[in-house]
Amino acid sequence: MDAEYSRRLIGVGGMVVATDGRILLVRGTYGPQRGRWHFPGGRVEPGELAPEAARREVREEAGIDAEVVGLAAVRHRLELGPHLTPIYLIFRLRPRDEAQSPCPDGDECDAARWFTPGEIAAMTDILPITRAVALRAGQQPPLREVEVPGQSSEAWTLFA
Repeated sequence: MDAEYSRRLIGVGGMVVATDGRILLVRGTYGPQRGRWHFPGGRVEPGELAPEAARREVREEAGIDAEVVGLAAVRHRLELGPHLTPIYLIFRLRPRDEAQSPCPDGDECDAARWFTPGEIAAMTDILPITRAVALRAGQQPPLREVEVPGQSSEAWTLFA
């Protein structure tokens, strides 16, 4: 498998949820996300684990330092394209410092801000999967990451 194919294989999104229930979204500047609100996200880079890619994407696109607390959704598809990955994982994160203000990168997104679930429900310029996952954020706990003793040298991330 070549490096470009493996780079396109897995995408990640980061649903950052503040303690008051607000959810971080960014507005995209290209592809299917252009002009639409969605979770910060992108592709997993070669040699990078998916949860770390989600943290990196949130930091790069919205300027928020956050930690992964669980897995919120998994999407898979058969078709590939320049902006499509066959596997997409949406991780739930919490900000490390609630006083952080979102700051868009100005490249992949031109706006970043916190939204209440009520605001998200009323939005028309939002990706459907973003709305669906965000509105379920408070309804059930996410699958949480668990350690596997003796497996630290392998790329295993288990959720239970």
